[in-house]
Amino acid sequence: MCSGKPALTIAAYLWLIMMAVSARAEQTVQQGRVLSHTSPIGGSHVTLFLAGGEQGTGESVLGSDTTNRHGFFRIPYTPPADPNAVLYLIADGPSAAVRFATVLGAPRYFENVTINERTTVATAYAMAQFIVDGRIGGRSPGLQNAAGTFRDLVDPVTGRVGAVLGSPPNGLQTSTMRTFNSLANMLVGCARSPKYAKAFFRLATPPGGPAPDNALQAAVNIAHYSWWNNSLLFYASLVYSPCRPVLWSAPETWALAIRYVGSFPEFDGPEAVAFDPDVPQGVVVDDAWVFDIDTGTLADPAGGGMSIPWGIAVDGNDDVWVADFGGQRLAQLDGASGRPVAPEGYPSDALERSTVVAIDSSGNVWLCNNGPMTEMDAAQTNPCGDGLVVFIGLAAPVETPLLGPPQQPSE
Repeated sequence: MCSGKPALTIAAYLWLIMMAVSARAEQTVQQGRVLSHTSPIGGSHVTLFLAGGEQGTGESVLGSDTTNRHGFFRIPYTPPADPNAVLYLIADGPSAAVRFATVLGAPRYFENVTINERTTVATAYAMAQFIVDGRIGGRSPGLQNAAGTFRDLVDPVTGRVGAVLGSPPNGLQTSTMRTFNSLANMLVGCARSPKYAKAFFRLATPPGGPAPDNALQAAVNIAHYSWWNNSLLFYASLVYSPCRPVLWSAPETWALAIRYVGSFPEFDGPEAVAFDPDVPQGVVVDDAWVFDIDTGTLADPAGGGMSIPWGIAVDGNDDVWVADFGGQRLAQLDGASGRPVAPEGYPSDALERSTVVAIDSSGNVWLCNNGPMTEMDAAQTNPCGDGLVVFIGLAAPVETPLLGPPQQPSE
Protein backbone atom coordinates (compact mmCIF):
# COMPACT_ATOMS: atom_id res chain seq x y z
CA MET A 1 0.00 0.00 0.00
CA CYS A 2 2.79 2.33 0.82
CA SER A 3 4.36 1.76 -2.60
CA GLY A 4 1.34 3.39 -4.31
CA LYS A 5 1.63 6.73 -2.49
CA PRO A 6 4.84 7.97 -4.12
CA ALA A 7 3.40 7.16 -7.57
CA LEU A 8 0.28 9.20 -6.80
CA THR A 9 2.38 12.10 -5.53
CA ILE A 10 4.53 12.09 -8.64
CA ALA A 11 1.46 11.99 -10.90
CA ALA A 12 -0.06 14.93 -9.05
CA TYR A 13 3.22 16.82 -9.30
CA LEU A 14 3.41 16.20 -13.05
CA TRP A 15 -0.20 17.36 -13.42
CA LEU A 16 0.58 20.61 -11.60
CA ILE A 17 3.57 21.20 -13.87
CA MET A 18 1.43 20.65 -16.96
CA MET A 19 -1.21 23.06 -15.67
CA ALA A 20 1.43 25.71 -14.94
CA VAL A 21 2.93 25.34 -18.42
CA SER A 22 -0.56 25.58 -19.94
CA ALA A 23 -1.31 28.74 -17.95
CA ARG A 24 1.95 30.32 -19.04
CA ALA A 25 1.17 29.42 -22.65
CA GLU A 26 -2.14 31.32 -22.36
CA GLN A 27 -0.44 34.44 -21.02
CA THR A 28 0.66 37.35 -23.14
CA VAL A 29 2.91 40.32 -22.41
CA GLN A 30 2.07 44.01 -22.46
CA GLN A 31 5.15 46.07 -23.17
CA GLY A 32 5.67 49.77 -23.49
CA ARG A 33 7.44 52.90 -22.41
CA VAL A 34 6.56 55.82 -20.14
CA LEU A 35 7.72 59.19 -21.44
CA SER A 36 7.35 62.88 -20.79
CA HIS A 37 7.28 63.96 -24.43
CA THR A 38 10.50 62.15 -25.50
CA SER A 39 12.21 61.88 -22.08
CA PRO A 40 11.91 58.51 -20.28
CA ILE A 41 10.40 58.41 -16.80
CA GLY A 42 12.19 55.70 -14.85
CA GLY A 43 10.80 54.32 -11.62
CA SER A 44 7.17 54.64 -12.74
CA HIS A 45 4.76 52.04 -11.41
CA VAL A 46 2.64 50.86 -14.36
CA THR A 47 -0.58 48.93 -13.75
CA LEU A 48 -2.64 47.11 -16.37
CA PHE A 49 -6.39 47.20 -15.68
CA LEU A 50 -9.46 45.51 -17.06
CA ALA A 51 -12.16 48.19 -17.21
CA GLY A 52 -15.25 47.68 -15.06
CA GLY A 53 -18.86 47.28 -16.14
CA GLU A 54 -20.19 50.49 -14.54
CA GLN A 55 -18.98 54.07 -14.57
CA GLY A 56 -15.71 54.40 -12.68
CA THR A 57 -16.04 51.10 -10.85
CA GLY A 58 -15.56 47.35 -11.12
CA GLU A 59 -12.06 47.47 -12.60
CA SER A 60 -9.59 44.67 -11.91
CA VAL A 61 -5.79 44.54 -11.95
CA LEU A 62 -4.24 42.21 -14.54
CA GLY A 63 -0.59 42.93 -13.73
CA SER A 64 2.00 45.59 -12.99
CA ASP A 65 5.66 46.50 -13.39
CA THR A 66 8.11 49.32 -12.64
CA THR A 67 9.87 51.07 -15.50
CA ASN A 68 13.64 50.91 -15.81
CA ARG A 69 15.77 54.01 -16.22
CA HIS A 70 14.90 54.08 -19.93
CA GLY A 71 11.17 54.09 -19.16
CA PHE A 72 10.47 50.55 -20.39
CA PHE A 73 8.05 48.15 -18.70
CA ARG A 74 6.91 44.57 -19.30
CA ILE A 75 3.71 43.12 -17.82
CA PRO A 76 2.82 39.42 -18.29
CA TYR A 77 -0.92 38.84 -17.97
CA THR A 78 -3.74 36.50 -18.91
CA PRO A 79 -6.04 38.13 -21.50
CA PRO A 80 -9.72 38.37 -20.50
CA ALA A 81 -12.13 35.87 -22.01
CA ASP A 82 -14.38 38.65 -23.33
CA PRO A 83 -13.01 39.75 -26.74
CA ASN A 84 -14.67 43.16 -26.31
CA ALA A 85 -13.09 43.90 -22.93
CA VAL A 86 -11.38 47.29 -22.67
CA LEU A 87 -7.94 47.37 -21.05
CA TYR A 88 -6.06 50.45 -19.89
CA LEU A 89 -2.74 51.36 -18.31
CA ILE A 90 -2.04 53.81 -15.49
CA ALA A 91 1.54 54.99 -14.93
CA ASP A 92 2.35 56.61 -11.58
CA GLY A 93 5.70 58.37 -11.73
CA PRO A 94 8.22 58.99 -8.96
CA SER A 95 6.44 62.28 -8.36
CA ALA A 96 2.80 62.10 -7.24
CA ALA A 97 1.92 64.74 -9.83
CA VAL A 98 2.87 62.39 -12.66
CA ARG A 99 -0.02 60.07 -13.39
CA PHE A 100 -0.24 59.28 -17.10
CA ALA A 101 -2.57 56.84 -18.88
CA THR A 102 -3.41 55.10 -22.12
CA VAL A 103 -6.24 52.89 -23.41
CA LEU A 104 -5.56 49.60 -25.18
CA GLY A 105 -9.04 49.34 -26.63
CA ALA A 106 -11.15 46.45 -27.81
CA PRO A 107 -11.16 44.14 -29.63
CA ARG A 108 -7.74 45.20 -30.91
CA TYR A 109 -4.93 45.48 -28.39
CA PHE A 110 -1.40 46.78 -28.90
CA GLU A 111 1.53 44.77 -27.55
CA ASN A 112 3.88 47.78 -27.45
CA VAL A 113 2.53 51.15 -26.39
CA THR A 114 3.66 54.59 -25.33
CA ILE A 115 2.29 56.35 -22.25
CA ASN A 116 2.83 60.11 -22.33
CA GLU A 117 1.05 63.46 -22.13
CA ARG A 118 -0.85 63.01 -25.40
CA THR A 119 -2.18 59.56 -24.47
CA THR A 120 -3.23 60.99 -21.09
CA VAL A 121 -5.21 63.83 -22.69
CA ALA A 122 -6.80 61.36 -25.12
CA THR A 123 -7.75 59.08 -22.21
CA ALA A 124 -9.24 61.98 -20.25
CA TYR A 125 -11.39 63.18 -23.15
CA ALA A 126 -12.41 59.88 -24.76
CA MET A 127 -13.19 58.35 -21.36
CA ALA A 128 -14.56 61.55 -19.80
CA GLN A 129 -17.94 59.96 -19.04
CA PHE A 130 -16.46 56.66 -17.82
CA ILE A 131 -13.57 57.67 -15.54
CA VAL A 132 -13.83 58.42 -11.81
CA ASP A 133 -10.70 59.01 -9.72
CA GLY A 134 -8.56 57.29 -12.34
CA ARG A 135 -10.82 54.21 -12.51
CA ILE A 136 -12.47 53.42 -15.84
CA GLY A 137 -15.67 51.46 -16.29
CA GLY A 138 -18.87 51.55 -18.32
CA ARG A 139 -21.45 49.61 -20.24
CA SER A 140 -21.19 48.22 -23.74
CA PRO A 141 -21.13 49.49 -26.45
CA GLY A 142 -20.45 52.98 -25.08
CA LEU A 143 -17.16 52.07 -23.43
CA GLN A 144 -15.91 50.24 -26.53
CA ASN A 145 -16.87 53.14 -28.79
CA ALA A 146 -15.03 55.53 -26.48
CA ALA A 147 -11.93 53.35 -26.85
CA GLY A 148 -12.27 53.77 -30.61
CA THR A 149 -12.50 57.55 -30.19
CA PHE A 150 -9.27 57.40 -28.18
CA ARG A 151 -7.47 55.98 -31.23
CA ASP A 152 -8.82 58.80 -33.40
CA LEU A 153 -7.05 61.26 -31.11
CA VAL A 154 -3.72 59.52 -30.54
CA ASP A 155 -1.62 56.65 -31.86
CA PRO A 156 -1.32 54.21 -28.91
CA VAL A 157 1.95 52.79 -30.23
CA THR A 158 3.90 56.00 -30.82
CA GLY A 159 2.05 58.39 -28.51
CA ARG A 160 1.80 60.89 -31.36
CA VAL A 161 -1.29 62.58 -32.79
CA GLY A 162 -3.71 60.00 -34.24
CA ALA A 163 -4.31 59.59 -37.96
CA VAL A 164 -7.88 60.97 -37.84
CA LEU A 165 -6.99 64.03 -35.78
CA GLY A 166 -3.79 64.72 -37.71
CA SER A 167 -5.11 64.61 -41.27
CA PRO A 168 -7.82 66.38 -43.33
CA PRO A 169 -10.59 67.29 -42.77
CA ASN A 170 -8.98 67.83 -39.35
CA GLY A 171 -5.23 68.42 -39.00
CA LEU A 172 -4.36 72.01 -39.84
CA GLN A 173 -7.82 72.63 -41.32
CA THR A 174 -9.35 73.12 -37.86
CA SER A 175 -8.00 74.18 -34.48
CA THR A 176 -8.65 70.83 -32.77
CA MET A 177 -5.18 69.33 -33.27
CA ARG A 178 -3.56 72.52 -31.98
CA THR A 179 -5.92 72.48 -28.99
CA PHE A 180 -5.02 68.84 -28.32
CA ASN A 181 -1.28 69.60 -28.38
CA SER A 182 -1.74 72.62 -26.11
CA LEU A 183 -3.57 70.41 -23.62
CA ALA A 184 -0.70 67.91 -23.74
CA ASN A 185 1.79 70.71 -23.11
CA MET A 186 -0.06 71.63 -19.91
CA LEU A 187 0.82 68.17 -18.57
CA VAL A 188 4.50 68.34 -19.54
CA GLY A 189 5.28 70.61 -16.62
CA CYS A 190 3.86 68.08 -14.16
CA ALA A 191 6.91 65.90 -14.83
CA ARG A 192 9.39 68.77 -14.87
CA SER A 193 8.52 71.21 -12.10
CA PRO A 194 6.69 70.65 -8.78
CA LYS A 195 6.11 74.41 -8.60
CA TYR A 196 4.46 74.41 -12.03
CA ALA A 197 2.37 71.35 -11.15
CA LYS A 198 1.01 73.02 -8.03
CA ALA A 199 0.02 76.17 -9.93
CA PHE A 200 -1.47 74.18 -12.82
CA PHE A 201 -3.57 72.05 -10.49
CA ARG A 202 -5.10 75.21 -9.03
CA LEU A 203 -6.15 76.27 -12.54
CA ALA A 204 -7.57 72.79 -13.27
CA THR A 205 -9.72 72.80 -10.13
CA PRO A 206 -13.40 72.47 -11.13
CA PRO A 207 -15.99 74.98 -9.91
CA GLY A 208 -16.75 74.15 -6.28
CA GLY A 209 -14.64 70.99 -6.40
CA PRO A 210 -11.32 69.79 -4.98
CA ALA A 211 -8.01 70.50 -6.66
CA PRO A 212 -6.53 67.58 -8.61
CA ASP A 213 -3.28 66.07 -7.38
CA ASN A 214 -2.12 64.42 -10.60
CA ALA A 215 -1.93 65.09 -14.32
CA LEU A 216 -4.63 62.61 -15.34
CA GLN A 217 -7.23 64.03 -12.96
CA ALA A 218 -6.35 67.56 -14.06
CA ALA A 219 -6.97 66.58 -17.69
CA VAL A 220 -10.28 64.93 -16.76
CA ASN A 221 -11.37 68.10 -14.95
CA ILE A 222 -10.58 70.20 -18.02
CA ALA A 223 -12.54 67.78 -20.22
CA HIS A 224 -15.55 68.08 -17.88
CA TYR A 225 -15.32 71.87 -17.49
CA SER A 226 -13.75 72.89 -20.78
CA TRP A 227 -15.01 76.48 -20.47
CA TRP A 228 -13.49 77.09 -17.00
CA ASN A 229 -10.31 79.19 -16.61
CA ASN A 230 -9.72 78.88 -20.35
CA SER A 231 -7.46 81.93 -20.65
CA LEU A 232 -5.28 81.08 -17.65
CA LEU A 233 -4.93 77.49 -18.83
CA PHE A 234 -3.81 78.79 -22.20
CA TYR A 235 -0.92 80.64 -20.55
CA ALA A 236 -0.04 77.46 -18.67
CA SER A 237 0.17 75.64 -22.02
CA LEU A 238 2.93 78.02 -23.14
CA VAL A 239 5.30 77.35 -20.22
CA TYR A 240 6.47 74.05 -21.74
CA SER A 241 5.49 73.54 -25.37
CA PRO A 242 7.33 70.61 -26.99
CA CYS A 243 4.14 69.26 -28.63
CA ARG A 244 3.53 71.16 -31.86
CA PRO A 245 1.60 72.77 -33.54
CA VAL A 246 -0.16 74.67 -30.74
CA LEU A 247 -2.70 77.41 -30.15
CA TRP A 248 -1.35 80.95 -30.12
CA SER A 249 -4.41 82.54 -28.55
CA ALA A 250 -6.76 81.42 -25.81
CA PRO A 251 -9.72 79.33 -27.01
CA GLU A 252 -13.25 80.02 -25.80
CA THR A 253 -13.33 76.45 -24.48
CA TRP A 254 -10.98 73.46 -24.36
CA ALA A 255 -13.56 71.13 -25.92
CA LEU A 256 -12.25 68.83 -28.66
CA ALA A 257 -14.33 68.46 -31.83
CA ILE A 258 -13.41 66.06 -34.64
CA ARG A 259 -14.80 66.44 -38.14
CA TYR A 260 -15.76 63.40 -40.21
CA VAL A 261 -16.67 63.55 -43.90
CA GLY A 262 -17.91 61.03 -46.44
CA SER A 263 -17.40 60.68 -50.15
CA PHE A 264 -20.10 61.92 -52.52
CA PRO A 265 -22.85 60.74 -52.60
CA GLU A 266 -22.64 59.34 -49.05
CA PHE A 267 -23.62 62.65 -47.44
CA ASP A 268 -25.44 65.47 -49.21
CA GLY A 269 -26.76 68.11 -46.84
CA PRO A 270 -27.33 65.76 -43.86
CA GLU A 271 -30.13 66.97 -41.62
CA ALA A 272 -30.46 64.19 -39.07
CA VAL A 273 -28.25 61.84 -37.12
CA ALA A 274 -29.19 58.96 -34.82
CA PHE A 275 -27.59 55.93 -33.22
CA ASP A 276 -28.79 52.35 -33.48
CA PRO A 277 -28.68 50.81 -29.97
CA ASP A 278 -28.58 47.31 -31.50
CA VAL A 279 -25.55 48.00 -33.69
CA PRO A 280 -22.29 49.01 -31.95
CA GLN A 281 -20.79 52.10 -33.58
CA GLY A 282 -23.90 52.36 -35.77
CA VAL A 283 -24.59 55.90 -36.97
CA VAL A 284 -27.60 56.65 -39.14
CA VAL A 285 -27.56 59.88 -41.15
CA ASP A 286 -30.59 61.16 -43.03
CA ASP A 287 -30.50 64.04 -45.50
CA ALA A 288 -33.98 63.68 -46.96
CA TRP A 289 -36.49 63.06 -44.17
CA VAL A 290 -37.55 65.10 -41.17
CA PHE A 291 -39.20 63.37 -38.20
CA ASP A 292 -41.90 65.47 -36.52
CA ILE A 293 -42.12 64.72 -32.79
CA ASP A 294 -44.56 66.83 -30.79
CA THR A 295 -42.62 67.03 -27.55
CA GLY A 296 -42.82 70.78 -27.02
CA THR A 297 -40.57 73.61 -28.10
CA LEU A 298 -37.41 75.12 -26.72
CA ALA A 299 -37.78 78.67 -25.45
CA ASP A 300 -35.19 81.26 -26.40
CA PRO A 301 -32.86 81.15 -23.36
CA ALA A 302 -30.39 83.90 -22.67
CA GLY A 303 -26.74 83.00 -23.16
CA GLY A 304 -25.21 79.80 -24.40
CA GLY A 305 -23.86 81.49 -27.50
CA MET A 306 -26.87 80.65 -29.70
CA SER A 307 -28.00 82.77 -32.63
CA ILE A 308 -30.22 80.44 -34.70
CA PRO A 309 -30.89 77.23 -32.70
CA TRP A 310 -31.73 74.34 -35.00
CA GLY A 311 -31.66 70.82 -33.59
CA ILE A 312 -32.00 69.58 -30.04
CA ALA A 313 -31.09 66.53 -27.93
CA VAL A 314 -31.28 65.53 -24.26
CA ASP A 315 -28.46 63.65 -22.52
CA GLY A 316 -28.43 61.14 -19.68
CA ASN A 317 -28.49 63.92 -17.06
CA ASP A 318 -31.46 65.64 -18.76
CA ASP A 319 -29.28 68.51 -19.95
CA VAL A 320 -30.40 69.99 -23.27
CA TRP A 321 -27.96 70.29 -26.18
CA VAL A 322 -28.69 72.63 -29.09
CA ALA A 323 -27.04 72.89 -32.50
CA ASP A 324 -26.59 76.50 -33.60
CA PHE A 325 -27.22 76.94 -37.33
CA GLY A 326 -26.26 80.60 -37.25
CA GLY A 327 -22.91 80.22 -35.46
CA GLN A 328 -20.09 77.75 -35.13
CA ARG A 329 -20.99 76.51 -31.68
CA LEU A 330 -22.88 73.97 -29.61
CA ALA A 331 -24.96 75.03 -26.60
CA GLN A 332 -25.59 73.10 -23.37
CA LEU A 333 -28.51 74.06 -21.13
CA ASP A 334 -29.10 72.80 -17.61
CA GLY A 335 -32.11 70.50 -17.68
CA ALA A 336 -33.52 71.84 -14.42
CA SER A 337 -32.99 75.59 -14.76
CA GLY A 338 -32.69 76.05 -18.52
CA ARG A 339 -29.59 78.16 -18.00
CA PRO A 340 -26.44 77.70 -20.09
CA VAL A 341 -23.83 75.43 -18.51
CA ALA A 342 -21.04 76.93 -20.60
CA PRO A 343 -21.76 80.68 -20.76
CA GLU A 344 -20.75 81.04 -24.42
CA GLY A 345 -21.38 77.48 -25.53
CA TYR A 346 -18.77 75.25 -27.19
CA PRO A 347 -17.45 76.93 -30.34
CA SER A 348 -15.47 75.07 -32.99
CA ASP A 349 -14.26 76.01 -36.43
CA ALA A 350 -15.11 72.45 -37.48
CA LEU A 351 -18.82 73.39 -37.39
CA GLU A 352 -20.67 74.83 -40.39
CA ARG A 353 -24.44 75.56 -40.32
CA SER A 354 -25.21 72.71 -37.96
CA THR A 355 -28.79 71.48 -38.01
CA VAL A 356 -29.05 68.42 -35.78
CA VAL A 357 -27.43 67.22 -32.58
CA ALA A 358 -27.47 63.70 -31.14
CA ILE A 359 -25.76 62.04 -28.17
CA ASP A 360 -24.36 58.52 -28.19
CA SER A 361 -23.72 55.93 -25.50
CA SER A 362 -20.12 57.15 -25.09
CA GLY A 363 -21.17 60.68 -24.16
CA ASN A 364 -20.02 62.08 -27.50
CA VAL A 365 -22.14 64.87 -29.01
CA TRP A 366 -22.64 64.57 -32.79
CA LEU A 367 -23.72 67.36 -35.14
CA CYS A 368 -24.50 67.45 -38.86
CA ASN A 369 -22.71 70.03 -41.01
CA ASN A 370 -24.56 71.61 -43.94
CA GLY A 371 -21.93 73.85 -45.48
CA PRO A 372 -19.82 75.17 -46.95
CA MET A 373 -19.53 73.61 -50.40
CA THR A 374 -17.24 70.60 -50.25
CA GLU A 375 -14.92 69.83 -53.14
CA MET A 376 -14.77 66.07 -53.59
CA ASP A 377 -12.32 66.07 -56.50
CA ALA A 378 -11.47 68.18 -59.54
CA ALA A 379 -14.68 67.13 -61.32
CA GLN A 380 -17.39 67.37 -58.67
CA THR A 381 -18.45 69.22 -55.57
CA ASN A 382 -21.08 68.64 -52.93
CA PRO A 383 -23.02 71.92 -52.65
CA CYS A 384 -24.52 71.08 -49.25
CA GLY A 385 -21.41 69.93 -47.43
CA ASP A 386 -20.92 66.38 -46.26
CA GLY A 387 -19.63 66.42 -42.72
CA LEU A 388 -20.29 65.21 -39.21
CA VAL A 389 -18.61 66.77 -36.20
CA VAL A 390 -18.23 65.04 -32.84
CA PHE A 391 -17.45 66.76 -29.53
CA ILE A 392 -15.66 64.13 -27.49
CA GLY A 393 -17.02 63.07 -24.11
CA LEU A 394 -18.98 66.26 -23.35
CA ALA A 395 -22.38 64.84 -22.46
CA ALA A 396 -23.80 62.28 -20.07
CA PRO A 397 -24.22 59.04 -22.07
CA VAL A 398 -27.68 57.87 -23.07
CA GLU A 399 -28.71 54.22 -23.00
CA THR A 400 -30.96 54.42 -26.07
CA PRO A 401 -30.18 57.54 -28.11
CA LEU A 402 -33.21 59.16 -29.69
CA LEU A 403 -33.48 61.27 -32.81
CA GLY A 404 -34.12 64.94 -32.21
CA PRO A 405 -35.80 66.55 -35.23
CA PRO A 406 -34.34 69.63 -36.91
CA GLN A 407 -36.22 72.81 -36.07
CA GLN A 408 -37.02 75.45 -38.66
CA PRO A 409 -34.67 78.41 -38.00
CA SER A 410 -36.26 81.78 -37.45
CA GLU A 411 -35.78 84.47 -40.06
